[in-house]
Amino acid sequence: DDNSKHDDDDDATTNEDEKVARLIEELNTAEDELSTAQQMLSRAEIEQTRHEIESELLSSSSSSLVVGLEDLTEAVEAEVADYLQKWQRKFDLCQDEIGRLQEELEEG
Repeated sequence: DDNSKHDDDDDATTNEDEKVARLIEELNTAEDELSTAQQMLSRAEIEQTRHEIESELLSSSSSSLVVGLEDLTEAVEAEVADYLQKWQRKFDLCQDEIGRLQEELEEG
């Protein structure tokens, strides 16, 4: 019955290897998502988004009523704030996920 004990050890090692591989894959994915979130939160990307929002609001408002500059500015700022909040939340979630995965890898 030494062979069955040996097979159990192999199974445990295989399961552990699969778990580590899965965790590493999840960690890589989370790090990629974190990088994307960092990029989306960069000053240049925020300014690009601000201009896109402004252009979109201007083109949609020109077909209806002309929006006052103050209203346009408020609308743009509200959209940019939503954008920032969304990507900051994504960034924070990715950081938490990376920390959890690193801990799990260290324990394994």
